[in-house]
Amino acid sequence: MRGRGWIRALAPALLLAPSALALAGCAAPDVVVIDRSGWPVAGALVYGQLHSFEVTATTNAEGEAWLELWPPQLAYGVQRAGYEPVFVPLDERAREELERPLTIVLTKRP
Repeated sequence: MRGRGWIRALAPALLLAPSALALAGCAAPDVVVIDRSGWPVAGALVYGQLHSFEVTATTNAEGEAWLELWPPQLAYGVQRAGYEPVFVPLDERAREELERPLTIVLTKRP
């Protein structure tokens, strides 16, 4: 029965995976995107950069996005058709004091 050791090694992770997924859905979003009127912007591309790593997510109907990278990124960006793109670089102090979610306001293009 050699070769089945990997099943025993993975069993605990497989048993905990559904719990981790359930908790991930309850976590606060990393970014909330709104327009100048305070309305959420759905379908915006949000990206976070940490050194050479970049992750992306799309905002939901509430303007929320979750990025799969921790600690907080060095920079965030948001793009959406019909709006001016936004790029938000964060220095070390700002990253330490960042409260989640980070709210980013988009301005409609004329």
